[in-house]
Amino acid sequence: MKLPRFTLTQNKVISVCGWSVVVVLQAIALRIPAPVARLPLAAQIPLILLILLSGIAVVGTALGIRTEKPDERAVYNQYRANSTLFTLIFFLFGIYLLFGDGRGWETLCFTRGQIIFLFGLLCLLQDGLFLLYERLGH
Repeated sequence: MKLPRFTLTQNKVISVCGWSVVVVLQAIALRIPAPVARLPLAAQIPLILLILLSGIAVVGTALGIRTEKPDERAVYNQYRANSTLFTLIFFLFGIYLLFGDGRGWETLCFTRGQIIFLFGLLCLLQDGLFLLYERLGH
């Protein structure tokens, strides 16, 4: 049995779903300390399976396993998505530089959980913007 190859759009949709799970669960974990430890075992098992499945989806799509090669339009849309994310990050750092001094934002300190959340959000935005550009075209 030969496994089917995914189109790049299908690959990005799977990646968006996987990163969405990571971002939502990490946001819950940041708000509620040790939320999984308080759940009964019957609820922990499906949650752990969901996390493992999303991890497999994220790693599989990042490595491009069983994914077709991108065409010129897909490469162009990937460049556009990356450019939009860079502009957004550049804008956020500009706001930090302009308004951070009066608010006491002298140092940026992130915990490991916050970095996981921000990385997941960044990857989610990158894949989401790619899909948006693929759907809307120019």
